[in-house]
Amino acid sequence: MRRLLLVLLIIALVAPFATIAWNQPPLMSSPGLPQRLVTYLTSNEVRSDPYSAYPERRVPEFRRPPEAVFEAAVAAAESLGWRIVAQNPERRRLQAVASTPLLGFKDDVTVSVRSGEDGAAELWVDSVSRLGTADLGANTARVVAYKAAVRERL
Repeated sequence: MRRLLLVLLIIALVAPFATIAWNQPPLMSSPGLPQRLVTYLTSNEVRSDPYSAYPERRVPEFRRPPEAVFEAAVAAAESLGWRIVAQNPERRRLQAVASTPLLGFKDDVTVSVRSGEDGAAELWVDSVSRLGTADLGANTARVVAYKAAVRERL
């Protein structure tokens, strides 16, 4: 019985870190590994913030018309297999549901393209897990992959 409990304890301690490794978020980027681990173990959301210490949360600007960036944003969401549940091209906003690859948990994603200063288009992305208090880096990895997919289409 003690061995079983020890094995279960080891699994409980190792599983979160193994899942973070599986999700492949940018562990070594700013603000550093310790802070990122704390975030991945205690937060279930990633929200755009122009001043964030986390580079993937900053709002990228594109020197393209906002309508073109929105088209790329929709195409990127579709290419990643997200289910788009609402789309408003006039407001350049979409809402989607993304599933985690490991266990298929559903996460809500909101994307909006806004007109920034000097005519640049800003891409705002929020990804929030529906369940739990920790996403183990899944939302961060999703936002990083999504922004890369949008850039590829522009």
